[in-house]
Amino acid sequence: MPDTSLQLPPASPASAYRRHSRFCPKEIQKSYEHLFKVNDRSIGGSFYLQSKVVRAKERPEEELRIQVPEDRERAATQKVAM
Repeated sequence: MPDTSLQLPPASPASAYRRHSRFCPKEIQKSYEHLFKVNDRSIGGSFYLQSKVVRAKERPEEELRIQVPEDRERAATQKVAM
């Protein structure tokens, strides 16, 4: 059986809306800063959890990097169609 742990589920129009709203750069940064701060070793937090927070931040950032060119391409296609 193939490993699907790192794959995104198939997109539907509703999930595309949720995905887009969930990957707001400001919200990603805000959540990252909060989670990184509360897991600081100097206040009894966990370096392990901090490393997981860093990795968890990378995924939506990568999705945003992918999404921006797709959005530009979609906008260009719409302008040409008009």
